[in-house]
Amino acid sequence: MKIPKTVINSNLIDEGITPSELATFDSCAEKWYLSYNHLLQLDEINWASVYGSAIHASLEEFYKTKGKSITWNLNPPKLKLQSLQFEQDLEYWDHVGLAQVRAYTSRYKNDFKIWKIKQLEYKFDFTYENLRWKGMADMIVEDEHGDWFIFDTKTSGRLDASVADMYEIRFQFMYYVWAATKTWPERRIAGYIPSIIKKPQLKQGSNESAAAFGERVRCDMIARPEAYFYRNVFPTSPESIRNFELNVLNPKAARMLLLRNPDIDRRTLTALARNKNTDTCCKYGSNYKCHFLDICRNTSDGFNLQEMQLGAFRRRENKHVELAEND
Repeated sequence: MKIPKTVINSNLIDEGITPSELATFDSCAEKWYLSYNHLLQLDEINWASVYGSAIHASLEEFYKTKGKSITWNLNPPKLKLQSLQFEQDLEYWDHVGLAQVRAYTSRYKNDFKIWKIKQLEYKFDFTYENLRWKGMADMIVEDEHGDWFIFDTKTSGRLDASVADMYEIRFQFMYYVWAATKTWPERRIAGYIPSIIKKPQLKQGSNESAAAFGERVRCDMIARPEAYFYRNVFPTSPESIRNFELNVLNPKAARMLLLRNPDIDRRTLTALARNKNTDTCCKYGSNYKCHFLDICRNTSDGFNLQEMQLGAFRRRENKHVELAEND
């Protein structure tokens, strides 16, 4: 597999743009270029993503049935060779995820009395500024006053108010609020509600089974909910939504339109689509590194990846996997 000199796949832009894609483009254009323009992803299991998808599926059923039914299904992609480590990871996340779902549904069993659920797993898909905009919100709920709110669940390794204040989180929620006003212009979208679940910090004992550890996690979450759950209501107004459109979204739309412009000169295209942000390569104080780091580090000229063999990666079939999985 090879990556040619800077070439933009306009068909992929026309397919639709999501808030996750825009946030990636903001954080590092090179990462966007490799991930969303060439659809590259590591040929390995991302357990955090598998776990998060399973959490969302279980909570969707919880809210759809008003708490009468909950199914847990951790469904990782199949590997050609399933190692002992794979089996251990599968068992760990299976029990931990189920424990967290059970604790969540116990803590928030009265959600149905607080809100009316208007939409579940709602997919936005509309045109604005000659671009197609997409996305999927977990829920749209209505309060006692008839106001609508965007509700979305996030899993996180941290739990405090600063998580909800992160740019990526604020941008995604405001995007959904803005998209809701485009979809239902007659409705008042009064704000957004991030519902954050912290991943357990407890450690599994050397002789402790995954089932016993999962039960210990569940009991700890019920005993100390403030250590695992965070929610807050962030109000919006017509003025703040309009400001988001004019000063945040429109500049991003303009950049996407430039990328799609067949008459743009090569130097400008490269500067726009391939600019690296080295602040996102690694996260200080953690083991995180961008999975494209080795490609960037081993590319001599910083632009042309034509000779770079990408054996550790594969091309995914869909640009926005999170939307395709729910079709």
